[in-house]
Amino acid sequence: ITEDGLIKITKILKRKIFLWDNYPVNDFNRTRLFLGPIRNRTLKLKKYVSVYAANPMNEYEASKLPLLSIRSWLSALGKPAFNPHLSMETAIKIFSKNKNVEYLKALIKTSYSSRLYPKANKKLKSLIVKFLAIPIDKRITSTEYKRLKNVFSTYIKLKEKIKEMGNTSFYKEVLPWLNKLYFLARASHSALNILCNVKVAKSYKTLVIAKKRYARNKKVINDFLLEYFIDSALKEMAKGQNIKRTKIITNIKTKSIYSTSFMIDNDRNSFFLSNGKVVRGAYIKVMLPKLKRIKQILILSSAAGKHYYYLRNFVLEYSRDGRRFYYIRKLNKRIVKINLRRKLSIKYLRLRALRSSRYPVVIREIVIK
Repeated sequence: ITEDGLIKITKILKRKIFLWDNYPVNDFNRTRLFLGPIRNRTLKLKKYVSVYAANPMNEYEASKLPLLSIRSWLSALGKPAFNPHLSMETAIKIFSKNKNVEYLKALIKTSYSSRLYPKANKKLKSLIVKFLAIPIDKRITSTEYKRLKNVFSTYIKLKEKIKEMGNTSFYKEVLPWLNKLYFLARASHSALNILCNVKVAKSYKTLVIAKKRYARNKKVINDFLLEYFIDSALKEMAKGQNIKRTKIITNIKTKSIYSTSFMIDNDRNSFFLSNGKVVRGAYIKVMLPKLKRIKQILILSSAAGKHYYYLRNFVLEYSRDGRRFYYIRKLNKRIVKINLRRKLSIKYLRLRALRSSRYPVVIREIVIK
């Protein structure tokens, strides 16, 4: 919300405006919490606004954290500057009554990601990328290993520490996210040690079982960073133990950590997100480990908060050898379930864009039976 924007609106209306601020509301995406502080709001609001209203989340107690930040911003109106992060520090102290402050901070950081903070969790992402770039035999002695171990250990304790704060309403509201984070953190802790020795026997199956457990919970926390880390561990283990996995080949650029392998990871919450609009000729190719007799194909596109990002003007094709592809059907829906008349021998499936789209594309899962 800029001063220029407010000037334009007041000129059109010829009066001060009633401003409804859609933050930290989450009714459009019930899988997420938005706990970050307010930002990108002008300090010259009083000149142009008669009434200001903030729209809270469905979780009224958890909403108090960003709302306390909004209170600090409103108190700073007319002043030279406002620091969102300092306002959140103040909000945390008031909300927690100085109890388990560091753990509350850790929870808030996992739920910063929003339109206000599109690059949230930058430090954790950088730490994960640096760790994965270290040669396997040097990982366990690295600083990155110790730092990641501390992060995952903190996440494992969060459920217990948030309960200790004594705010029952808050604990009940955030419990689904705390449960998801607990199972993700335990799987990530295992992945961290496995990544220091990718040839450990039975480790691949153990991590796959752990993944199934957290995938049952539909909540999104830490913007899929831990899912990305676990998936990276599975990839390295598959390579180290010569396990054949389904692969994805695509000419569509992906956004940040929204990995291509999220389309085939048996987790319907994580998703692949294209970096911008999809152009004609774009494709996603699924390469199975071997020729397989297929009867049913399920493709889930779009996601909570990204309902328009589904497959438009795509076609689904199959091939036995990767050279010659045959038509199955057009794709123009969020959920496509195909029951083939007869079983087909398939090694490759290809989703190909016949026309350019105004929107990016999200694919949550491609299931082949």
